[in-house]
Amino acid sequence: MDEQRRCLNCMREYDASADKCPYCGYQEGKAASGYYLPPRTILNQRYLIGRVLRANSESITYIAYDLKIDATVSVREYLPTTLSGRAEDGRQVNPLPGREAHYKALMSDFAELFLCLSKLRTFNAVVQVYELFRQNGTVYAVYEYVEGVPLSEYLQKRQGSLPWETVKKMILPILEALAVVHTARVYHRGISPQTVWLNRKGECKLDGFAISPLRAVRTELNPQLYAGYAAPEQYLVSSWHGPWTDIYAVCALIYRMLTGITPPSAAERVRQDTLEPIRKLLPDLPSTVAATIMTGLQIQPENRPQSVRVLIDGLAGEGGAIRTPSEKTVHTAEIPVRIEKPDKPKKHSNLRLALGIACISVVVLILAVGIGYYLLFRPDISTLLPFGSSSQEVSSAALESTPSWELAASSAPAEDESEVTMRSMPNLLGKTQEEIQNNPAYDGLFDITWVTDYSNDFEAGVVCKQSELVGRRFKPVLRLTLTVSRGSSEVYLPDYRDMDEGDYIALLEALGIDSRHYTVSYEASDTVPAGQVIRLDEESERLLANETTFDFKGSKEITIFVSGSE
Repeated sequence: MDEQRRCLNCMREYDASADKCPYCGYQEGKAASGYYLPPRTILNQRYLIGRVLRANSESITYIAYDLKIDATVSVREYLPTTLSGRAEDGRQVNPLPGREAHYKALMSDFAELFLCLSKLRTFNAVVQVYELFRQNGTVYAVYEYVEGVPLSEYLQKRQGSLPWETVKKMILPILEALAVVHTARVYHRGISPQTVWLNRKGECKLDGFAISPLRAVRTELNPQLYAGYAAPEQYLVSSWHGPWTDIYAVCALIYRMLTGITPPSAAERVRQDTLEPIRKLLPDLPSTVAATIMTGLQIQPENRPQSVRVLIDGLAGEGGAIRTPSEKTVHTAEIPVRIEKPDKPKKHSNLRLALGIACISVVVLILAVGIGYYLLFRPDISTLLPFGSSSQEVSSAALESTPSWELAASSAPAEDESEVTMRSMPNLLGKTQEEIQNNPAYDGLFDITWVTDYSNDFEAGVVCKQSELVGRRFKPVLRLTLTVSRGSSEVYLPDYRDMDEGDYIALLEALGIDSRHYTVSYEASDTVPAGQVIRLDEESERLLANETTFDFKGSKEITIFVSGSE
């Protein structure tokens, strides 16, 4: 029998003597770059690595073949380009000098994201995650390979637009899955025609989940934002992301599917909103559906639906009832976070036995506290994955059966019935509110009050001050005040020449100068067209001319003089 060779593009076997695959025409050559794994690398003694499917500043995704079950899969390799590089052997991933802490922290986020997604086995609308393992100094996620086309390609072939009934059937399963994903406080932030795939059965599959730094500006990673679908808050450092961020993207996607027109970039809309009302383009679209879509596309997050359930109800409107998943389905898909307390130990009448047990308990407790402290606060991925430094694999069964809190803090000591375990105050400076709230290691430790303030030492959106000293011993639950930076209190004023009032105000607010720091005054002008900015107050003009910064704390209020009447 002739020797067979597996194609690295379609993963089918063919005669090794052939110069290219007879099924897909792929001709294997040298690796395109030393940045990628060498072709035909075997990972975890199981996965044959094929060609690169896609790559960004967070990771690389390969088509691969599972040699154990004879199936094509996708393998995603954590390799942040700004924090790490490939070793000379072409396989090992090493953090760049001085970036080790960031590399490990984001690797933990990457692992936790795919652990959460691995629990969504009941939802076909999200790509199925099969396995997570460590190798080569990094983490790999194995998940479903979708045989099909991205929705963007499908829309092009269908001349750009689809009827509402078709769109509703395609989008509903994604909304149902998103509603459950959000209960785990996991947000996609990249929903677009490029990340929704259509398989051969005509079913939509949501792909492209990523850690949060990839979906925002000014983070450790180079951002990957989809223009027209990324929400306005993703372009601003000081804004929070939540369900409303994905709702904006979903409504933008629906808008595109129905009209054939991609909404203007959110960054452009902040300056000048040129988005056409969908009812103007599609007069026959049910009014409640149109209103729901446009509400989801509001620039201000608080003006959008705050949950996917509200969005589903709005889209039901006149377009027909949209059913939500049963309570049973939703409940089984949620990630368990509740820790059951152990039963109280029975009292023993034998005094010596009781004393012996007490002594042993004290020794065990001391050891547990020491080990728990070390494992809980060291910046190592092993605290997030259910395997040790010598193990390379976590099975799919383990992923489904292990609660997320257990994966993050399984080494922490259990509570004693008579005395709460003492903890040591971690350093939370530089972390985002989302990172802290989504980290199971902190569950049940703090009662946090969040406040904001300007900081010239920390970028906007991260904790710049904590009320308790690092290392201080405490008993949960500790009342803690965390101050989130609003960014520097100093900013250069933008030039106003030839700018309309609305454009200039949008530019100020994008810089953090909101209505608390400026007023608008109108006056007649023979030289400046109505609606345009004439000048600023005297002090602000001086700051602008001298290229001196405006200080939110010390500078006076800005007065914007506009041509015309109010």
